[in-house]
Amino acid sequence: SSGINAEWPLRPGLRFDWWRETLAEDRQGPVVWVPDHAVQNCHLCHERFNALKFKRKHHCRSCGNIFCGNCASKRICIPLKNYTTPVLVCDKCYQEHTTSP
Repeated sequence: SSGINAEWPLRPGLRFDWWRETLAEDRQGPVVWVPDHAVQNCHLCHERFNALKFKRKHHCRSCGNIFCGNCASKRICIPLKNYTTPVLVCDKCYQEHTTSP
């Protein structure tokens, strides 16, 4: 025997990316970042990224989406994701993490 479990992760009815939804639902654990090459515009303001205008891409450490510097300029600690020092987050995640329910 090779020691490999042939049933995992390819069980019938289980998609190969099931873990992405699990992380999104509980919002804990490591964030899956959107790949740089997949995004041309800021996720929030929709401004197009352009190296000539210094519109660089920034990943939010909370949601993993890509934002411009204006829409991702705040830093907070996110203990549930093991960020114990302040990390870059988008404006939406900043509001979610700092606003009391």
